[in-house]
Amino acid sequence: MEYTSLSPSETERFGIRLSRILRKNDVVLLSGPLGSGKTTLMKGIARGLGILQPIVSPTFVLRRRYPIPQSKGRALNHLDAYRIASAQELRGLLDEAFQENTEDLWCIEWGKKLRGRIPDHRVLLLSLKILDERRRHFRLTTLRHGRGSAR
Repeated sequence: MEYTSLSPSETERFGIRLSRILRKNDVVLLSGPLGSGKTTLMKGIARGLGILQPIVSPTFVLRRRYPIPQSKGRALNHLDAYRIASAQELRGLLDEAFQENTEDLWCIEWGKKLRGRIPDHRVLLLSLKILDERRRHFRLTTLRHGRGSAR
């Protein structure tokens, strides 16, 4: 799936559309330079899931968990791996979180370093590219289907 956004509000609307194809236990790796729209996209994904609380970058806390309304315990986990030194360190932090929250949805900014290292999850790579001051290009690729995930 590819999409070109002409504004931040279109980026958010794309996030809403994207939320409709995401399933429990999916891991979305967001890859793009600073200012490419990762957090704006996350606001759209959250809104599409019915989350009304403000979405803010988890850069300094590493992970924010937002309950998904009317989903019986499921949540959207928004992680920022920018300050994590290695894939091994990030994977160590995630192992326990994945085990405790098996129904959750995961979106990881700067998570490209985890490619190929997330077992038992459907892993999607969302690449963001800055075209100019307002336009962004998005490309969504399924990297792997985890055990139990439908194709």
